[in-house]
Order: sequence, then C-alpha cells, then structure tokens
Amino acid sequence: KFSSTLYETGGCDMSLVNFEPAARRASNICDTDSHVSSSTSVRFYPHDVIRLNRLLTIDTDLLEQQDIDLSPDLAATYGPTEEAAQKVKHYYRFWILPQLWIGINFDRLTLLALFDRNREILENVLAVILAILVAFLGSILLIQGFFRDIWVLQFCLVIASCQYSLLKSVQPDSSSPRHGHNRIIAYSRPVYFCLCCGLIWLLDYGSRNLTTTKFKLYGITFTNPLVLISARDLVIATTSLLAALYSFICSIVAVALLYGLCYGALKSERLQSDLVVCIVIGVLYFAIHVSTVFTVLQPALKYVLYALVGFVGFVTHYVLPQVRKQLPWHCFSHPLLKTVEYNQYEVRNAATVMWFEKLHVWLLFVEKNVIYPLIVLNELSSSAETIASPKKLDTELGALMITIAGLKLLRSSFSSPTYQYVTVIFTVLFFKIDYEAFSETMLLDLFFMSILFNKLWELLYKLQFVYTYIAPWQITWGSAFHAFAQPFAVPHSAMLFVQAAVSAFFSTPLNPFLGSAIFITSYVRPVKFWERDYNTKRVDHSNTRLASQLDRNPGSDDNNLNSIFYEHLTRSLQHSLCGDLLLGRWGNHSTGDCFILASDYLNALVHLIEIGNGLVTFQLRGLEFRGTYCQQREVEAITEGVEEDEGFCCCEPGHIPHVLSFNAAFSQRWLAWEVIVTKYILEGYSITDNSAASMLQVFDLRKVLTTYYVKGIIYYVTTSAKLEEWLANETMQEGLRLCADRNYVDVDPTFNPNIDEDYDHRLAGISRESFCAIYLNWIEYCSSRRAKGDFRISSIRDEWIFADMELLRKVVVPGIRMSIKLHQDHFTSPDEYDDPTVLYEAIVSHEKNLVIAHEGDPAWRSAVLANSPSLLALRHVMDDGTNEYKIIMLNRRYLSFRVIKVNKECVRGLWAGQQQELVFLRNRNPERGSIQNAKQALRNMINSSCDQPIGYPIFVSPLTTSYSDSHEQLKEILGGPISLGNIRNFIVSTWHR
Repeated sequence: KFSSTLYETGGCDMSLVNFEPAARRASNICDTDSHVSSSTSVRFYPHDVIRLNRLLTIDTDLLEQQDIDLSPDLAATYGPTEEAAQKVKHYYRFWILPQLWIGINFDRLTLLALFDRNREILENVLAVILAILVAFLGSILLIQGFFRDIWVLQFCLVIASCQYSLLKSVQPDSSSPRHGHNRIIAYSRPVYFCLCCGLIWLLDYGSRNLTTTKFKLYGITFTNPLVLISARDLVIATTSLLAALYSFICSIVAVALLYGLCYGALKSERLQSDLVVCIVIGVLYFAIHVSTVFTVLQPALKYVLYALVGFVGFVTHYVLPQVRKQLPWHCFSHPLLKTVEYNQYEVRNAATVMWFEKLHVWLLFVEKNVIYPLIVLNELSSSAETIASPKKLDTELGALMITIAGLKLLRSSFSSPTYQYVTVIFTVLFFKIDYEAFSETMLLDLFFMSILFNKLWELLYKLQFVYTYIAPWQITWGSAFHAFAQPFAVPHSAMLFVQAAVSAFFSTPLNPFLGSAIFITSYVRPVKFWERDYNTKRVDHSNTRLASQLDRNPGSDDNNLNSIFYEHLTRSLQHSLCGDLLLGRWGNHSTGDCFILASDYLNALVHLIEIGNGLVTFQLRGLEFRGTYCQQREVEAITEGVEEDEGFCCCEPGHIPHVLSFNAAFSQRWLAWEVIVTKYILEGYSITDNSAASMLQVFDLRKVLTTYYVKGIIYYVTTSAKLEEWLANETMQEGLRLCADRNYVDVDPTFNPNIDEDYDHRLAGISRESFCAIYLNWIEYCSSRRAKGDFRISSIRDEWIFADMELLRKVVVPGIRMSIKLHQDHFTSPDEYDDPTVLYEAIVSHEKNLVIAHEGDPAWRSAVLANSPSLLALRHVMDDGTNEYKIIMLNRRYLSFRVIKVNKECVRGLWAGQQQELVFLRNRNPERGSIQNAKQALRNMINSSCDQPIGYPIFVSPLTTSYSDSHEQLKEILGGPISLGNIRNFIVSTWHR
C-alpha cells in the first residue's frame, strides 16, 4: 500500500512498507531482511523501487543487471574510499525457525551464485525427498556389488553430482533453447538417477527369481533372465557419461502419458463420434476375428491384402502427390493434375474440390480404416499361436509382444500412413521370398521393420540435408570461417555417412558447426522438438500505460502490429489444415514435417507437431514483413519460377514444351526444399499500406479530408439518439449562443484558407454564411433521413463539447475515422460523393461493413479475429529511425499461398546449431555467418523462425489443434461426425420422409 502523497520532492513517500531508514541502510546496504516499525515513513527513490521489484520477484536475470541511477544514499555508500568498503558487513539472514535465524556472510548475489533459491515450500520438500532417494538407491547398488574398483569412485561422484544439483543446478540447460534460469533442471538429474537405479534393482531382482525359459528370435537364443540381465546392464551403462544418449526414452514415456490426456480434451461431439465408431469397429472386427475368414481363405487372403495395400499405397502416396506437385518428378514444368484456381490471377471463392482430391480422400480412408486393420488383424489371428508357443516367446512374453506390436502397427497406420505401404511390401518380399527362414511371423517382422524403416527414412533426410548443404557448386560462405572450414571438411565427407547413421539411430539433430560445412551430432531430444507453448503477447492499449501511449507507444512498431495477421492465419489454419492435409493439398506429410507458407507479405513456418486420426496439432511461426536482405533473397528463391529456364550446362538450347530444362531439373534436385503447390487458397486479409504523408502533401487533398471530416461529424450528430438531449443541455446552449448571430465569425488560428473549404477570405475566418454555403445542403439531407486517436480541444471556447463525453466518443471520434475512409474513396471516384444521397448511403454501408479503429485498440484485434469484412486504421510507425503515418486498409478475401515443404532434418539441424552457437559459444554477433542466406537450405528463414531469443519471429502460436470435422468440404465427402445427435436426426428425418 502506498500513502496518499505518492511523490515528494526528490523521492517517494512510502509510509506502509517495512524498509530501513536511510541512515541505517547506508551502513548496511546488503542486509535484505531489515525490521523497522510498520509506521515508519521512509523516503524512497525511484531506483529503490526498481531494486525492490527485483528483490520481490527473485529473478536472477534482473538481479544480475547493473544499477544505472543510484539514489543519493546508495551513491554515497558506493564511494571510492577503500576504508568505507571494508566497514560494510555483508551477511544474509537465514531463518531456521520463525524467531531464530543465523547470519551467513554472503551478500545476495554471491549466495545466488553458490546456491539456487527455492521459491516454494514444495520445492524444498521435493529436494529433500529426492536427496534421500538418491542416497538410498545408490547405497543399494553399492551393497549389491554392481560396481567395483575405480567404478565405485565414479558412481559415488555421480551420486554427489545428483545431490548437489538440488542445491545448484547446471545452467544453462542443454535441453532448453532459451537463456536464463530453468528451475526444472535442478530435479532432472536426481529423477533420472532414481529411475535408472530403480530399473537396475527391479531387473536384477527379476533375473534372480524368474525361472529359466529359452526362446529364439531371428536366430538368437534368449532366456528370460538373460533378457533382464541385459536390460539391467544397459541401464547400468546409462549412469555413466553416456546417459544422455538414452534420455529420449523418458521423453517418449512422457508423450505417451500426456497423449491420452490431450485426446480427452477434445470436443464433446467428437467424443460421442469416437465412442460410436469404436463400438462399431470393435464389434465388427471381433466378429471377423472369431469367424473362419482368416483360416479358410489362407494363404490367398494375405497375399490379396499385401497386393491391395501396395497398389493403394503406391497410388495414394506416390502417384497422386507427384502429379499434383508444382514440378512433378522435378521434370515437368507444371502440375499434371491442375486445380481450377491454378490459372486464376485472383481467387474470389474457396478452393474447388477436384475429382482427384475426392479420390485421394477415399483411398486414404479405405487404406487407414479397412486395409491396414485387416492386415494387422490377419497377422494377429495367424501369428498369435506361434508367438506364444514355448519355441518362441512363451505365453507371458508372447502376449506382451502381440499387444505392443499390434498397437504399434495400428497406430502407425493412422498417424503416419505415408510410408507404411513401403514397409509392408519390403517386409513381405524380404521375409517371404528372399529370407523366409529368418521370419519370426509376419506380425513381429512388420513390427521390427517399421522401427528400422523409421530410422532409415530419418537417415535419408539427414543425408539429403548434408549433401545439399555442402555441395561445392552452391555452397555460400557467410563468413571467413566458412571459407577456412570448407577444405578441412572435404577429407571427412565419407565420415559424414557414419555420423549421419549414428544420429539417425539416436534421433539426434545433425547440425553444421557455426553454419559451416563441418557437421557435428547434437544431443538427444524429442523428435517433435518443442520446449513449451510460446504464445506471443501482443502489446496494445489494454496492457500499456496511458503515459507511454502518449509519449512513445511501445506497440507502434511494425512487427508488433503485423503479428495480428499471423494470429488470424493460425485461426484460419485451425479451421482448414486437417481437412486440406487429408485432401492432399499439402502433399505427403508426417509427424515433425515443416512447411513454409509464402504470399506477397506473409511468410510463416508451419510445424506439424502431432498427427492423429482426424486431427493435426501444429505451430505457426511468422516472420517479419520487412525482412532482412538475406531473408528477401531466400523469399525470392522460393517464389521465382524456373519454367522459363533454357539452360543446358553452359549453353541455352531451350527445353521441350511442358518439361524443365536440364539446368533447372538439376538445380531442383539439389535443394533442401521443394514447392508443393503455388495456389493454396486460404481465407485471410489483403493489406493495403499507403503513406499518409504522400496522400496529404497537396493542399487540395487536405481540403478534401477536412471537408469529409466536417460532414462526418454532421452525420453522426444528426443520426444520434441523444440529439434532443444535447440541444436541451444548458452548457451546450451557452457554448453555441454566439453562433446564433448571423454575423458570427470564428477567427481561430486553426482555420486555414488552404485546407478549409468554407474559409471566408473577407473575414479571415469561418463565418456562418460561408459554413452554410458549403454544408447546409448536407445538414438538411441528414436531418431528413433522421428516423482511438488523440483528439485534443485546443480552444477554450470549444470546451462545451466536454459537457457530455458521448458527444466526443460518438460524434467527433467516428467522424474523424470515417473521414479517412471517405478520403480513401475519393481517389477512385472524386465526384461521386458530391451527391448527398450517395455520400449518406456510403457512410451507412461503411458503418455496417467497415471497422475503423486504432491498431492498439483491443477492438481492432477482436475485429480481425472475428473475420470482419473490412478494417481501416491510421498507423503511426516509430521504428528504426522512422517516424511516419500510414493508412492501413484490410479486406477479407481468399489469399493465394505457395506451400513449400522443407526437409525436417534441415530445420532440426539448423535450429540445434543456432542454439549451440548462441547459448553455449556465446556468439551474439547479429551478422554472424550462420544466419546469412543460403538458398539451397533457406538458412536465414529457418533460423529466423526459431524460438526467441535464438530466432526472431514476430509471432509464435501456441500448439494449435485442427480437426477434420471443421472442414466443410471434407464433411461433404465423408459426412459429419457420427454422434448420438446426428444419428437421432438421421432416423427422424428418414422416418418423416
């Protein structure tokens, strides 16, 4: 609580705060736990308020900042004399009990450098429990004799490091892409230690007490205790320095647990649909399973299913996506199957559903819901008895493997069907034709091959990224170090293959060191690659002080104002992304894929986080409108066409019609990205950005604006429901009394003969006669039809307007805003608004369809997100030395985007490289070589889209989920959700029919 007298001469009076008097504080400035009477009145300086805020928030980043403006008391304390410095006693009061404390001879910053400060009691309790668990589990492993000789010392050091991390955590966190203190890291090491020790203990106990059972898998003989002992030894290995290589298992477990919780947060109608569908599918497939279909029709049935999945998968995931690409097979110069909008210059309606899109939807539906489940069910029925036999895995372990394999294959068919057909066909050919003797039933073969192929696809992406990035004919040197590192990387090019294989096995990014041709393997992290929900906070009038708005609005820079368009784009994608992916409009896709949406002014990276059955979770990262030189070069690379290229090596003989030239085809194969479509239709806003200075430099244009301003005020006055109340107001009558005189003249210096059309040159002002000559006709017409800015009143005679603030809010402000729009219309039809009827109807139409507001007004953001048809604002830009006004006009329409698919390993590698360079190597050079443009990899755009402070996107959306049920075109093809309400409506409508 602050006293009523907030500011005094030279400082602030704070009478209800427990602070030391200035004299005592000067002699003991580091005692942060002072006690004085609650009624003591202390003079406080602004610097002290800043220090108070730092101490209360306990933010280490703020505490480390240097004080700039010291109060007189502290300035005197920090004098240069050594004698005064030696007399200062630094100590910190550590409270043991409410009335008992001990003094620690450290100041706050020194103590924070030695130990972390816990903010809650729960953190202290958790730290104590974890420390006890670490000691207990560690002692058990030592007693059991798992470690001997020098390994005992190493294990004790591991125990000590786990316990010390509870006192002082390792910072910065290697798994966090942000600067500063991360509180979670203090508990990660002891938690992982406890999990590993617990697993070692349990596995060792199981290996000692389970009976010996032999089983054979892919020619290798195992026993149950041997498996447990091997797993135990593997976990023991994770307690060494190689523990980071296996920590991704914890992330997978966490994702598996959270996935069910996230899935349960879906809409109620979707839950009803899932309930009905699950019951129907369960009954249907159980009936098929208990029947004799999978026994009588063997072996012909399984080969029919294999051939069917091969044909459907090849058509759905290879042929159709290739013929719909912008450059099919990197040979043709245009799509072989074109949409209606492909040749349209401006799209005015939603994208038309084509026959091949319907075919893609139905093939995908049959593949995911019929063919793959039948294959898995067939293998479960035919392989279950063999797997559970004593010769294989026996009953207990066999049941576990059958459950895991069946669940894995079914889930993969829904979440990642793109490459499933390749896995199935290769497995059948390998284990049924080439090496049938090595087959361990097709169920286990498909299970293990699906894991292997997942690693092989990742290896392929990594190799494509590496060899594209270091190709000598297109490498770009962003710095002198790049030129120096290039020749040293050549002898190790062959080693890159081994390095890529290791990285693919552990799912670690392969990042270029400092952006050069030297690649290193990063640490293990989740494939989905997000740390937290980065929800960009928009700065507007609702979260800034009025003083800052009048002085220099902190939200007036272009990046903050333009971020709303990316937020609207996120809402549009949330409505349509899942349906468009199922329609094949984005080509092949899988979890972790990255796409770039590019239009005339919007450039955004879309990251697919999770793909499920009828849902897609994504994150959008918007780049600057006015990007850097490097960003513009890469934008030109993804938007320029290569159809007109006629080069063949060093000459230009031309190319075959509808086919790319040799040089163009060659260059497209050496890119880490490819253009999927050039006309992806999405609802958004077209932005018209005009400089207000250029539109108002001429006096005639200023006169037009002033005339529309006056007519706008007249319109809002005459149409207001409070007109009679205002006319009866005594204050307003007194203010307008002089205007009743026929000879009245207003000679206010504000009026100017160059910009006021009703200016009377004879009387050097605005006379009643000159005003009526211009506006009386408009006043009479408006009367016959009657049934955010800085608006300052400069004349004392005009203060009557404040008698009712509704007059200012409902008349003056809308009049100014409407005049800007009418002034814009004046350029298209200069004489149209001379007719009062046309002008009146235009104002009425703009009131209904146009939102005119300040961009810092929360109403502007609400109008954009509510899909208002048109918006207009006057933007004042003060950024990078610029100080200008712009008129921003938004019109909602269908926009055309280019969809560019980027190699996801390229994105992961470049992001990991930037994190390493900025966080660990501390290279904060804004012109560092690793962010210079590289067209073959879109290095600058990808690095710019990384999370702050590594990158600098102007907008990062939260994790957003798009559902197929929200896509109207997809619902017309497949039908809506099968909910209880829809079933009831169908039955009722059918009965009445």
